[in-house]
Amino acid sequence: MSLARFTRASTAPLRTLQLRAISTSAVRSKSLTDSVKETADAVNKKVGQTLASGLEGAQNAADSVKETVGVRADQAKAKVDANTPTKNQVKGAADYVKQTVNEAAADAKVEANKAKQDAKSKL
Repeated sequence: MSLARFTRASTAPLRTLQLRAISTSAVRSKSLTDSVKETADAVNKKVGQTLASGLEGAQNAADSVKETVGVRADQAKAKVDANTPTKNQVKGAADYVKQTVNEAAADAKVEANKAKQDAKSKL
């Protein structure tokens, strides 16, 4: 092959030409074992990706449930604390009930004595 074919015969500056080698090889067909290995590998990767995304979704759901339960538990505790009387409130209520019972007992005693006196006077 002559280099003259690749050069120009003009006054323009010369450029370098790059030549590429052309090669061919026989097409190698895959064996049945290679096909099965590639298919099994592809299936394995797809299953792994699916399981990984499923685990990630489950983890996100678990985190969401934990957060929701934690918030709800805190809200419930706050509600119970707000509605639960303090020790002093319970003591005050007990003292009030005791005083009311004592007054009612005293009133009943007075009424019983009056009834006793009325019964004696009628006899």
